[in-house]
Amino acid sequence: TTASYRTDALGVGEELLTHSQISVYPNPATNKIYVKLPKGSKPDMKIYILDLQGKQVTQLIKTGSDEFSADIRLLIPGEYVIPVKMNATKYTTTKFIKTATYH
Repeated sequence: TTASYRTDALGVGEELLTHSQISVYPNPATNKIYVKLPKGSKPDMKIYILDLQGKQVTQLIKTGSDEFSADIRLLIPGEYVIPVKMNATKYTTTKFIKTATYH
């Protein structure tokens, strides 16, 4: 069995944004999440959803708005991480939980 993890080191002049500056809701979620970024984030950027092993499970494209949604119906129930690079010097990471769909 092989386990891997990912760590991101901050360099000189880099700033880690607080979790209050990015929000994911509802959390936990079943079908869809909404991601709200701080005002002033890049107008167009790629957002990745990673599993807890650091594997990219999906990619989202944010265009224009500070808030966007993501369909998570195909994700396996569990915890996920969204690392966000706001610009050359500001980073943040937030987690959300995908719950099972019951019929």
